[in-house]
Amino acid sequence: TSSFSGPQLYAGNYGYRLTCATATLGLWWCEATYKVSRERSVPKATRSEISISAARNEYEPFQLVLHPNHRLETVAVEISDLRGPGGQRIARENVQIDRVEYVKVTHPTDSEGVAGWWPDPLPHYKKASSALPDQNQPLWFTVYVPESAAAGNYTGTITVAAPGVSSKVPLKLHVWNFTLPRESHLRSGFGVSSANVQRYHNLSTPDEVKQVMEKYSRNFAAHRICPYTPMR
Repeated sequence: TSSFSGPQLYAGNYGYRLTCATATLGLWWCEATYKVSRERSVPKATRSEISISAARNEYEPFQLVLHPNHRLETVAVEISDLRGPGGQRIARENVQIDRVEYVKVTHPTDSEGVAGWWPDPLPHYKKASSALPDQNQPLWFTVYVPESAAAGNYTGTITVAAPGVSSKVPLKLHVWNFTLPRESHLRSGFGVSSANVQRYHNLSTPDEVKQVMEKYSRNFAAHRICPYTPMR
């Protein structure tokens, strides 16, 4: 026997096909640690729901992947409130939905990269968007669990609808009985450069750079990430 390894973008050993999928719209989900290629086939393993867990004051992401058999226009995605023990509720406003977009890579930088379409940007999901036939279109969900949330199991529903197509995806969230501190007391570091940010976002004025860097700073603070140097 022999073995070989390849770029993780081509991995096919993760993810779960959802039983609420329809003949027109394939649906599957996976954790946030994977890069989902456009061509990756729908997983064989099945689940009846998306299941995640988080502590209080924690952000927990997952990916819901659309895989239609024909082009779908104006795909609308909505999530309900999450209902938990004793009538507790985590409002839908605590869930952010982003659309995974792709960048055409022509020169991979290392052995983990590949030439082709690479998933990377996460623009906010608009009220409706399109999905191409026989291709994956991941949606990135980030659930924030408030500090006041009671421990236990919460359930909600993600509704995916397009003309002639509708599916309801069950979501289960388990909230652990502890709270992450607002401040991190562990040493960490994250490389970031305002010059690179200016170049990546095609910013032209110092005021634009300041506004975008402020958004980076707020996101770092929310996730308890410390940059190597203060951003100016």
